[in-house]
Amino acid sequence: MSRKKVVLFIVEGITDEDSLSGILNKLTDQKKIKFLIIREDITTMPGVSTRNIKERIKERIDGEIKQYKLKSNDIYQIIHLVDTDGCFIHEKYVFQSSTGKTIYEEKGIFAKIPLKIIE
Repeated sequence: MSRKKVVLFIVEGITDEDSLSGILNKLTDQKKIKFLIIREDITTMPGVSTRNIKERIKERIDGEIKQYKLKSNDIYQIIHLVDTDGCFIHEKYVFQSSTGKTIYEEKGIFAKIPLKIIE
């Protein structure tokens, strides 16, 4: 019996997996669904830029392939789901975070590195 091909979804958090896994598994019986949970927005992580984002994502995928004991040809498709938090917020509402974490509040976004959010 051949192994099912894997569709790997890259998501920020466990709630993304919780929200999507049920319906995705019902929609496909030909592919196995796996989630790579980054635990934050990889595009705004320290040290990540437009110049190295593809390399950083590849590093995470390679780690996931090892963790699940997959081979690269087991992967059918990789889907990176990103959200648009803060995409349309004016920069005057992006503030320095006192906790070192990015926090979204009604009055604005509090970030460890506000310039990364603005960019």
